[in-house]
Amino acid sequence: MKILLGIIVVVAVAVGAFFFWFRLDVLEADAFTISHPRGVEVEVGSDLSGGFISPSIVKLSYSKEAFNAEGTNFSEAYLVIGKSVGKDSAAECTQFNDIQNGEPVIAKEEVINEEVFSAADTVGAAAGNRYHSRLYRTLHEGACYEIALTVHTSNIDNYPEGTVEEFNSAQAFIVLEQIFRTFEFKNNEAL
Repeated sequence: MKILLGIIVVVAVAVGAFFFWFRLDVLEADAFTISHPRGVEVEVGSDLSGGFISPSIVKLSYSKEAFNAEGTNFSEAYLVIGKSVGKDSAAECTQFNDIQNGEPVIAKEEVINEEVFSAADTVGAAAGNRYHSRLYRTLHEGACYEIALTVHTSNIDNYPEGTVEEFNSAQAFIVLEQIFRTFEFKNNEAL
């Protein structure tokens, strides 16, 4: 798999600020682009944790420092893109029957860069940790693609009272959603 990394400079004139965004181009069979701000760790591989569909393609992660979250129960925030050829029908891909122990999930539809995604939220817990995931799925060229946005926090009750503040997960989801909204499939002939 070929990965290209480019830099996009966004100038916010009204605020007088510069924001550097990096564009990640995934080529060949998984032809898409996604952009992200600096400070994101990029991992590429088929066995990255964090998504519900495998194999994974890429994971974009933020550490505690990215959200100035010292002194909170924040652990990490990440976005994982996965692709499954086994979920080859729209119903299998977008009904989310593989999460929530097979119980129906209320999904909504969102259009991102002309692609219709089904979206659902899920929360999981393990050994004093909480994983809040916002999942986006679409069937594209016979494969089910998932973009999983996850905020991982530790249980606030694990800490002595008053020593740690509850992290506002909405803060991390705003950034992850901004990144997700740059996702775009590329036409293979255009590459």
